[in-house]
Amino acid sequence: MDSSAPARFAKDFLSILDLSCVDLERLLRVSAQMKTDRRLGPQAPSVSALAGLHVALLFEKPSLRTRSTFEIAIRELGGDTLHLPAELAEGTREPLQDIARNLERWVSALVIRTFAQEKAATLAAAGRNLHVINALTDQEHPCQALADAFTLRERWGDCRGRTIAFVGDGNNVATSLAQVACMLGVTVHVASPAGYELPDTVVEDVTRVERRRHNPLLLRSAACRGWCRCRLYGCVGFDGRRRGSGRPTSHLRALPGERRAHGCGRERCAFHALSARPPRRRGDLRGHRFTGVGGLRSGRESTAHAKSVVVDVGGIRACRIPP
Repeated sequence: MDSSAPARFAKDFLSILDLSCVDLERLLRVSAQMKTDRRLGPQAPSVSALAGLHVALLFEKPSLRTRSTFEIAIRELGGDTLHLPAELAEGTREPLQDIARNLERWVSALVIRTFAQEKAATLAAAGRNLHVINALTDQEHPCQALADAFTLRERWGDCRGRTIAFVGDGNNVATSLAQVACMLGVTVHVASPAGYELPDTVVEDVTRVERRRHNPLLLRSAACRGWCRCRLYGCVGFDGRRRGSGRPTSHLRALPGERRAHGCGRERCAFHALSARPPRRRGDLRGHRFTGVGGLRSGRESTAHAKSVVVDVGGIRACRIPP
């Protein structure tokens, strides 16, 4: 890896929009290089990138993929992990500001998975020397989107001019996917049942990006038939739970006529494993037929490589990247 030009990133990674388009391109380029270097094992150039540093993991929500891939990434970079009790994220035992001011004396970064985006923002603002990474909130999931972008770049190379579709509720995954796709020059179609659309603030933010990149974000409610007659890649985003309640629900029922083809106007939907995250519950896809799922394995593997770059390049330790 070229060490001639130091890269400067925002102190924290709370949103895809914390990155500039140049930052995103650099992260994806370094992700690819680190994936190639991983086969070198102990001889990989990044094996000691976090040597002597500690990264705290604060997961208020349960996690399998995110926690596992972050911990693997940190250890493969030579760092140590510190697991904090989930109840600390509630901010009741002591204020979040005090937690951040204490942690910045002991650890270099905090990876947090919590409910409200404001909690991550509060920790980031209070800890001036603490790098905070958003591992998922109810509003955004930037690390997932970064892994998705890496998968797209591996499969397509230059993504500009491509079109992707997200069929499901306008949740945190849809938000971050729309943000990163527009930064890559990709047209995004989002189809959501009535009452589950992307928030207006998200649409406004993405619209500002798309005006600079000249690619649109198209929103549809319920019916989404006839979008694309050629190549369409779908990302199923149903989380299986209705907002504001813990009761599982079938979002598919709110998409009339979409049970057969998910809006492709065909008998089968081209589901190309855009997302690095497979369905959390196998029942999410029950009764639906999808084709072209060969990319799922590489998508899952991309998650660890993308997160390695987040903790390595994202300000924890200065990493020199070719401009």
